This record gives sequence, structure tokens and C-alpha cells, in this order.
Amino acid sequence: MGKDRLEDCVQRYPSLNSCGDSVTSAYEILLSSFQHGGKLLICGNGGSAADSDHMAAELLKGFDSRRALGADWQEKLGEELAVNLQGALPVIPLTGFS
Repeated sequence: MGKDRLEDCVQRYPSLNSCGDSVTSAYEILLSSFQHGGKLLICGNGGSAADSDHMAAELLKGFDSRRALGADWQEKLGEELAVNLQGALPVIPLTGFS
């Protein structure tokens, strides 16, 4: 999901206009963190804990687009296996690790 997709989402749902810049800033911070080897820690309380677990699960799999494995994993696993697997974003749902 790129910045263009975020902008499309804000346009599709005008009620997001008031927080569009904040959502874009959060995206850029997460992108930078992932690119520099960081991890996303997610938590919540009550129903928000379930939401945080669900969001972590979506980020640990392809969500709405496939994530190819990095070249290092492709080399280790071989092309035949690597083409059928996906990479995951480094996300830790704290609610499940208590």
C-alpha cells in the first residue's frame, strides 16, 4: 500500500479529510521504520485488543497485495518455494504475548 493508495482512500471517504495529513505522516513514519529494520508494536484494551491482533495479522500476511520475499530468502529457499511464499512486515501484537 503506497502513498497514492492512502490519498485515494481519503478522497473516497471525505470524512477522513480532517485527518488525512496525520494518516500520511503515520504511514511515512512506519515506512521509514520498516526500511531501517524497525518493528511495529501494537496493543489495545478490550475490543481494541482484538482489533490490534487483527491488524497485526493483516500486516503479517499480504493484506491486499502480495509481498515478495527478499532476495536473501529467495536464494536460501530456491525459486520454486520462494515464489509461493510471502514476506511479512515486522509487527508484534503485544496483546497476544502477555
